[in-house]
Amino acid sequence: MNLTINDIEKSQKKLLFSLTPDDMQPYVEMAAERLGKDLKVKGFRDGKVPTSVVTQAFGKEALWNEASADAIEDSYAKAVTEHDLQPIGRPRVDITKLVPDNDFEFTVTIPCDPPVELPDYKEIAAKVVKDEQKKEIEIDEHEVEETLSVIQNSRATQGEDGKEQKPELDDEFAKSLGGFKDLEELKASIRDGITKEKKQAKAEAIRLKVMEGIRKKAKMEISDLLIANELDKMQDEMVSRVTSMGSTVEEYLTQIGKTMDEVRTGWEDKALERVQIALLLRRIAEAEGIEPDETKVESEANAYLRQFGEPEEASKAVSPELLRAYIRGMLRNEKVFELLEGKTTKTDS
Repeated sequence: MNLTINDIEKSQKKLLFSLTPDDMQPYVEMAAERLGKDLKVKGFRDGKVPTSVVTQAFGKEALWNEASADAIEDSYAKAVTEHDLQPIGRPRVDITKLVPDNDFEFTVTIPCDPPVELPDYKEIAAKVVKDEQKKEIEIDEHEVEETLSVIQNSRATQGEDGKEQKPELDDEFAKSLGGFKDLEELKASIRDGITKEKKQAKAEAIRLKVMEGIRKKAKMEISDLLIANELDKMQDEMVSRVTSMGSTVEEYLTQIGKTMDEVRTGWEDKALERVQIALLLRRIAEAEGIEPDETKVESEANAYLRQFGEPEEASKAVSPELLRAYIRGMLRNEKVFELLEGKTTKTDS
């Protein structure tokens, strides 16, 4: 195998691979074994058909097309390990030459960790937090009444005349919900719930404003591949959300009058923002020496995996290593936010 590695724009590397027919032979044989698995040929046992016979049945082009995927995956994995490439996103593969009995040539473009020039993130965060904390959380009594109305409607019944009958909003109604001595205590509980929701929303809004302030003053050049990867994640999230509501992606796109390409185009700015924030959080963690507690990582990973019951089921549902990496990132980001909000110092983390 011949490999050339070139640095290109936006912190990317372009790998140029060339595999001789001899290099390709093991992959061609593996492809023949797969294609010949269900091939019935007189005189040969099932699954034991020679490569030459499979080639006659399917043709060399089909065999080499099948072999190319294994060749690309294996060659790329070796290059990453041997040259310590450390890509931070999925690569883009372009086949430039695939002709049987000739050199197989392809390129792999990978996004690498870009340099990031951080602003004074602590100063930016402190100003945002100070300004936002001045804003009081207010509860409008109308919000309480709306919630009460929703609860009342959920307890409505149908009378003998077929009309909807709603229970009276009184002390007896509050008692029927359990744990409330009267209507005022129920209202107080609703106010408390709304207050907690608003505090949570405020905390999340502060974090967004902090990161937006840092993002505007930071300097970095983002690979288009990272944005494409993020768009893929956003598309997966949309598909999951739509299907969970009992609809299909096709129905949703028809409803909004857009194609998937148009939807993805509309997401591009948000995808860029998400990639930049993820990089900034990691860079700040590195600058501050923030690392999550591995005991906690392991504990949360095990708690998640236990819901599957048997280890075999868990391993099928999620890669334990990817799960730990995800949890590690979440815990690290939480520590960074706590630092930016002034809740901890570098030594606390």
